[in-house]
Amino acid sequence: MPEILWLWQENTQRLCNILKIEKSDWHIFKNQNCVTLDVKRHCGMCRQHSLVVETRGHICPFKNCGCEKCKLVRQRRSIMSTQIRLRREQDKRFQRTTNVSEADVIPLNTVFETDKRDDINMCYFCQKCKNHGILMWKKDHKRNCEYANCRCEQCDLIDTRRALDRHIKKSKDMKSGNLPVLAK
Repeated sequence: MPEILWLWQENTQRLCNILKIEKSDWHIFKNQNCVTLDVKRHCGMCRQHSLVVETRGHICPFKNCGCEKCKLVRQRRSIMSTQIRLRREQDKRFQRTTNVSEADVIPLNTVFETDKRDDINMCYFCQKCKNHGILMWKKDHKRNCEYANCRCEQCDLIDTRRALDRHIKKSKDMKSGNLPVLAK
């Protein structure tokens, strides 16, 4: 395993040198489709049972557990896999780029001076609007989203996943003794 890590780091360094990317900007690679070796992924089912176990090479002892928390994790996984499939279909329609002038579709609430938008990743769009074929920047959009209360199947997936995330986080916070932070 150390050889793989060393090989990955060396190849990443070569690629960054070719692309003239500073080492401080390597975090950009985390946004790509591959999962880097330094990212620690933990089993959600084990986490619900107060165990922190990495998923690499992990055989979950709770894979057949029928408790309410594990059912929620399974439901969330199912929703996430459906959403990932939908995002991949959408990505075929919408080109991802950091340069607005290269985009197939320009977001509706964009600033057209490309030098002001070059540093923004085009991936940060409202997912509900994207479900309906409209690209809108997430920033300053939440209160004005025309699909905020949409009940279509794809938007319901987003709302269900968010509700599950809140429920799982709330139950985890209550279990650990953390009090939820109230929004102002």
